[in-house]
Amino acid sequence: MRGKFIALEGGDGSGKSTTVAWLKEELHEHDIVFTREPGGTESGEEIRDILIRKRKCELDVLTQILLFEAGRREHMVKKIIPALEAGTHIVCERFSASTYAYQIVAGEGARYKELYCAVDQAVRNEIEPDAIILLDVAPEVGLARKRSLMEESDVFEEKELDFHRLVREGIKTYVQDRPHIVIDSTDAGVEKVRTEVKRAILSYIQ
Repeated sequence: MRGKFIALEGGDGSGKSTTVAWLKEELHEHDIVFTREPGGTESGEEIRDILIRKRKCELDVLTQILLFEAGRREHMVKKIIPALEAGTHIVCERFSASTYAYQIVAGEGARYKELYCAVDQAVRNEIEPDAIILLDVAPEVGLARKRSLMEESDVFEEKELDFHRLVREGIKTYVQDRPHIVIDSTDAGVEKVRTEVKRAILSYIQ
């Protein structure tokens, strides 16, 4: 039986990474591979470094899109597809919805929308997540959380608030016609968010 493919999406500061770290312990008895994008493979992590590294001159948006898709292709053929075919479940922190939101909607890449959709579909072998779990956070709240952690920010986290508002709308637009669950990450406490994500994942894999 094919494994289930679940994407965990949300804006910066929505709690994706901390939730995944918690889930790895909570769901260790289940056959789940936790992974992320950009990244997930050795070459994917190298591409991630290129994409999120701060530099004097920002990468062109089409360059960003193509790099994300190159990393996704490596991720699909070397980790995601083999795992799914072996019956292992995948939980991926960020996937196509994030690329669409960050690069096409917020990143002024609208003129490349058709190209993005065609390339992304080919890169994924037309495989879609069985479900998208969206941790929905108000951008001003999410960014304040990130800054409170005193961690070094990446090139996308440093964008203006309006950019992150567009990201939020872009993700919502992307998921609306696909199987998804929205979990409030603005007002809900950490424990509630984690519990709801765990419940959602179990509802798909059991």
